[in-house]
Amino acid sequence: MAINIERVKDNVTKLRQVLKEKPKRLTPQKVHALRTGARRVESILEALSLDAKSGQRRLLKDLGKIRKMAGKVRDMDVLSAHLSTVHIERDHRDSMVELLEYLGAKRYRYAQRLHALMKKRSASMRRRLKKTSSRLEKDLTKKKGSGSARPASNDAVAMALKLSEELGSPHTLQKSNLHPYRLKIKELRDVLQMSEKPEDQKFIDALGRCKDAIGEWHDWEELLRIAGKVLKHENNSELLQDLKAITGKKYQAALAVTNRMRDHFILRKKQGKGSKPNEKENP
Repeated sequence: MAINIERVKDNVTKLRQVLKEKPKRLTPQKVHALRTGARRVESILEALSLDAKSGQRRLLKDLGKIRKMAGKVRDMDVLSAHLSTVHIERDHRDSMVELLEYLGAKRYRYAQRLHALMKKRSASMRRRLKKTSSRLEKDLTKKKGSGSARPASNDAVAMALKLSEELGSPHTLQKSNLHPYRLKIKELRDVLQMSEKPEDQKFIDALGRCKDAIGEWHDWEELLRIAGKVLKHENNSELLQDLKAITGKKYQAALAVTNRMRDHFILRKKQGKGSKPNEKENP
């Protein structure tokens, strides 16, 4: 698995640019770019075994803090967008307004914390990221003896194989383990996308569809949980029922697409090249 050096460096450069801006108004697009960029760089450092070095450990710690806080802001943006798509009778719209106001207030508080964190950490993180970019290029192009040796690439291959194996378990996917399973999918996809020439783009695309479907179900699940906590009055029952119905449909869709991916790309490889994939999906 030859690593695309420019693609890896581009991820680092994009994150440095987002951190440089530190806008007072963190738009949903900026928050999404920050969260996604931080996660991808984390995956790169871990896949290439650079996370064990002291300077990188500090960078990873700061990246983790930024990503988690950006994730909280992003969650409120996504939940508000989802909620706005629910259609209920005019007499029950007060419940939707109440919930939207709650999400908006939470988003404002999280955005304030994220802005303060960026103001405090961005400069040092950008310096570390610049050094990391140079170190990545050096490690990915280093030569050993008369032949070309790419130890970082070997680490990425090992991690990709390990993550692929982990996608074979648990045996049965259900509500309690579907979202943790998504984290493995995201990590494997990030590693595979570092490749110079992805061997199986169809697999990467399938992982992307699973990631999106599970993420959408989990967002609706979280929205339903928050709604149940915020909306106590009996007049809010229609909205809660609608949210419950939508969440159920999203879960079934996420489970189906993930089981198809497992049957086709993961379990079939375990069974051997000559065996047919299992088309049966978990209920």
